[in-house]
Amino acid sequence: MSVRIEESWKQQLQQEFEQPYWESLTSFVRNEYATAQAARPAKHFPGTA
Repeated sequence: MSVRIEESWKQQLQQEFEQPYWESLTSFVRNEYATAQAARPAKHFPGTA
């Protein structure tokens, strides 16, 4: 999965981004932003805006 994040973090976390749970987690977060009131705007979370 392609994640918009600073390159040094991306290198360290790339294996996590490839795990099955990551797709599920990002889908859940996107859905929450689309259907519920969020505590912080999506622009504050990498890969969601």
